[in-house]
Amino acid sequence: MSGGAGRRLGPKVVRKITTWLIYTGPGGRAMPALVQDREAVSMAIAIYPGSFDPVTRGHLDIIKRAAKINDHLIVAVLINSAKHPLFTIEERVALLQECCRDIPNVTVESFDGLTVDFARRRHATVMVRGLRAVTDFENEIQLAQTNHALMPGIETVFLATSIKWSYLSSTVVKEAARYGSDISKFVTPNVEKAVRAKFAALPLENGKSPCG
Repeated sequence: MSGGAGRRLGPKVVRKITTWLIYTGPGGRAMPALVQDREAVSMAIAIYPGSFDPVTRGHLDIIKRAAKINDHLIVAVLINSAKHPLFTIEERVALLQECCRDIPNVTVESFDGLTVDFARRRHATVMVRGLRAVTDFENEIQLAQTNHALMPGIETVFLATSIKWSYLSSTVVKEAARYGSDISKFVTPNVEKAVRAKFAALPLENGKSPCG
């Protein structure tokens, strides 16, 4: 049998669990023996949504830091039919999985529709967002408030992008690659290789390859 009282600890619920084993003692009497006294902790699951077209070193900075403060982080790759991404959803997921393979509590999934619906399906209680500049905050706070209205159980955690990546975005990477600039400082080697291959396969523009 088990019993105990719960207490709140941030996004986690900690419950003291005492487990007893009932055995037959002398004279056939039931005798309880303490087997285990432990704390059962529910996992804090967070999601980090985005297009990641492609994933940059700035994204990875946020992923690594978010993974340190959550039990499980799901990098949620958005399927957005309104956009025309450079990489397919399968390619973006594969690149992220390769980039995150050394972070044991991070998984990568794709989703379509509202982010809060995906969070609800995955039992997530935290949504991670990166802020590159003060100008991002106005849009992000509105989005956070909307998400909380749609799903009161979700909390948004803003992580300020490291200063060295504050200028970086997927658009910057694609524009630099399009004109043949070095993007190795912006992305990991596997992503650089994939970006180069994508632009090399595009039709020639004015008789010149988009990669220069």
